[in-house]
Amino acid sequence: MNFIHFNVNPKGKRVSDCVVRAIARAENANLNDDYNKDIAWRYTFKALSDLSLSEYVMPNEKTLYEKYLEQHGWKKQKTLKKENGKKYTVKEFAEKNIYGTFLLRITGHLTVIVDGDLYDTWNCQNKCVGNFWHK
Repeated sequence: MNFIHFNVNPKGKRVSDCVVRAIARAENANLNDDYNKDIAWRYTFKALSDLSLSEYVMPNEKTLYEKYLEQHGWKKQKTLKKENGKKYTVKEFAEKNIYGTFLLRITGHLTVIVDGDLYDTWNCQNKCVGNFWHK
């Protein structure tokens, strides 16, 4: 697993927008330039905000982004556990899932794995994975 420092926020800010950043990266395979990052972040933020207004909760609320992901074809999976009952770390999860795109919930954070690589603003590879989503 490689950690790739990646911030899809158009201004490069880290402002409690991990849900927007992770979903924008997961739903857009080609985010190599600032123009595409800006479009992806704005689209995701607006879509989550619109749903947020109809549900009367904040865009990064777990129940809200779970509903958004379901509406966009993402399938929620239960927490994976090893034979000893312990949860997988992000790194261990990535090493088992080297193909595809996965959104991972870790405590207080949403991150994304694409083809076995972690894309995020910080290296959370040692955190335990809770539920996760894939298409």
